[in-house]
Amino acid sequence: MSKLIHKGNIILPNVQVMRSIWRISVGLMFAGKDAIERGACLVMPTKQDVRYGSSVTMFFCFYPYHILFVNSKMEVVDRIVLRPWRGTYTPKAQARYVFESTAGKFNDIKIGDSVELIE
Repeated sequence: MSKLIHKGNIILPNVQVMRSIWRISVGLMFAGKDAIERGACLVMPTKQDVRYGSSVTMFFCFYPYHILFVNSKMEVVDRIVLRPWRGTYTPKAQARYVFESTAGKFNDIKIGDSVELIE
């Protein structure tokens, strides 16, 4: 398992890294509370940051999610809490990584902050 770190603190100690198109598309849809608490990192299958390719949907999600959009430099470019069964959300800026977890998990992380993913 991988770890998401912010300012030296482990935010997600067992994050699932999803790289295949199928896993990225599904993300944490249909996931139970334990899987959502562990979190997921969706890695866009491109070498560059993308805006529309890093959109997320809340269809078939039963709990609110806190979502971080992170660029290739590992800087947070957008963050939002999305409620279940809402439509698609496109980040304000291009991203390569999308971190999903329970609402409130990323409260201390701000746009412009750096994070680290240790695999």
